[in-house]
Amino acid sequence: MHVLIIPALLLLVLCAIVGAFCLGHRRGAVRAQALWKSQEDILQLLPAALYTTDAKGTLTFYNEAAAELWGRRPEIGKEKWCKHWRMYSADGTPMPLDQYPMNIALVENRAIRDVEAVLERPDGTLMSFLPHPTPIYDKNGTLTGALNLLVDISARKETETKLKQRNRWLKLLAEFS
Repeated sequence: MHVLIIPALLLLVLCAIVGAFCLGHRRGAVRAQALWKSQEDILQLLPAALYTTDAKGTLTFYNEAAAELWGRRPEIGKEKWCKHWRMYSADGTPMPLDQYPMNIALVENRAIRDVEAVLERPDGTLMSFLPHPTPIYDKNGTLTGALNLLVDISARKETETKLKQRNRWLKLLAEFS
């Protein structure tokens, strides 16, 4: 349930930020900068990884949870979202760059949901996660970037694996009893 609520709340927060930036007058711009700073502080506190890009895919923001999930701190404004990990489908098949959920969101201008993926961190650790890339548009409907909420499900996947192993062991035990 929280997985569904968090993206909606973040989208609402980001819409407020974008709306404030679109005010266009000096006083509004100053307020917008203050609003962004306070909202950025809030976004840093989220336990879920969050990052934003411009329309070309260059990172414009990421929170601490994203850096922890990725296992590195990419340079904002210089690096693309795709340069900081290798990604695999849930079954372990390497995922081509054009099939990365964020790439699809930016190229096809649509939100991506119900995808499970695995990223490989620089230290080789594999992390299972649910991406929620969502395009961001300006008031004219032009794509200006995207927001991606990454929900780490590694602990859940580890528990599922342990339960499967235990169930196999119990089945074998029952067969030989």
